[in-house]
Order: sequence, then structure tokens, then C-alpha cells
Amino acid sequence: MVADQADACVYYFVEKYQDMKALEEHRATAHFQSIVPQFGPLRTKPSEVSICDVLPFTE
Repeated sequence: MVADQADACVYYFVEKYQDMKALEEHRATAHFQSIVPQFGPLRTKPSEVSICDVLPFTE
């Protein structure tokens, strides 16, 4: 998890999955299903989900 430097009330979860199937399996787990609703009272707006590609790092 990372915090936004411009807004102390904004946090990001950054996770990496092998593929979409792995992400879907994670979302179906009991711990995911139980923890996500607990974030509700902490939200001031709906969560946003972005799916990104990891780019190779070269120097």
C-alpha cells in the first residue's frame, strides 16, 4: 500500500498477478471477500480499480 503525497486521505494498493485468472482467483478468496467490505466505512468515494501492464526497466 502507498499513500498519495498530495492527499493524505488517498491510499493505493499495488498488487501484481501472473495473469487475469490469478487476479480472479484472488478476488474469489475468503479473505478478499471478507476484508474488502470492511474498507467501506473508510471510503469517502467509491474505489477505483486500474489494471496496468508492468513495463520492463532498462538503464
